[in-house]
Amino acid sequence: MSIAELHYFDLYFEISDRFRRIQEGVCSPLEPGQFLDWQTLTDSVVFPWEYDILHKMDEAYCSEMNKELEDFRVRQSEPKK
Repeated sequence: MSIAELHYFDLYFEISDRFRRIQEGVCSPLEPGQFLDWQTLTDSVVFPWEYDILHKMDEAYCSEMNKELEDFRVRQSEPKK
């Protein structure tokens, strides 16, 4: 993984960790306003093309997280052996 890719992972999780993502067993994507709030509060600069990268990362994260949450629900509903 390149240094640039690591930078975006660090940036994404810095933003993501500031917001409650899972409610009622579902991971919801960050709203554009949440990215803007983070940017304003941290005095950070995120260019439009970087936002596009972070948004795609967020979609992928939520998709995988929702699969894991569904698998967890299925395991919990299975009878104990």
